[in-house]
Order: sequence, then structure tokens, then C-alpha cells
Amino acid sequence: MVALIADNQVSHEAVEDERLLFITLPPNTTAVFQPLDPGVIECLKRRYKRRFLEGLIRFHISSVGTPAGSAAGAIPVVLAV
Repeated sequence: MVALIADNQVSHEAVEDERLLFITLPPNTTAVFQPLDPGVIECLKRRYKRRFLEGLIRFHISSVGTPAGSAAGAIPVVLAV
């Protein structure tokens, strides 16, 4: 017999099979049973956002030129973010 544990999602329907034990978690308990998920997801979101913004700044600088008011030898905007 195999146990399949799923969160309480509407799309997860019970499976009728004699070799499978389908267990659903109670509502709002996924974070309790998977405590690392929020930290990993937050880190991933931060990295994605930073890389996205860096790319956006690079694209803007390459298409427009140097930002208005920037002086020679100033810190690039990408490094300041």
C-alpha cells in the first residue's frame, strides 16, 4: 500500500484504489507541515525581483543612454540597487 498525502486543495480529488491510501491535510496546515516553503519561496521571489529590475535598468540605460544627471565616475544604477 502507498500513502499519498495532499493539501486540502479543491483540485485534489480522492482516488479510489485498494493499493493507495489518499490522505488530505486539514485546511490552512500546509505551512505547519512544510515550514521551509515560505522561506525558500521568499528567497526565490527576492532574487527574481532583483534580477528582473536589474535587467529592466540595463535595458533602459542601453536604449536611452546614461540616466539624466549622472556624472562620469558615478556608481552605476544597477550596482546601487
